[in-house]
Amino acid sequence: MVRGVTRRAPTRLPPEDRRHHAHSSPGPRTFVSVQDAANRLAVSTKTIRRWIASGDLDARRVGPRLIRIDAASLDRLGRALSAPHTR
Repeated sequence: MVRGVTRRAPTRLPPEDRRHHAHSSPGPRTFVSVQDAANRLAVSTKTIRRWIASGDLDARRVGPRLIRIDAASLDRLGRALSAPHTR
């Protein structure tokens, strides 16, 4: 368990996201390590762990200490953060 993180019930997707997932083609999901996720988004591993705890990233515990992050979840978060700023 990540230090200081408590387990919580999975959050339900909003209807528009559920619709997208229902029609997406089934395929192998790709998972990355916490360090790889941090490198991809140019943030610290601590930030990645905070995002996992807050539910912003979809992650799975693979072993007693091993966490893997769904790459699609990482890409969605990356797109939202990298949207061009308009004035």
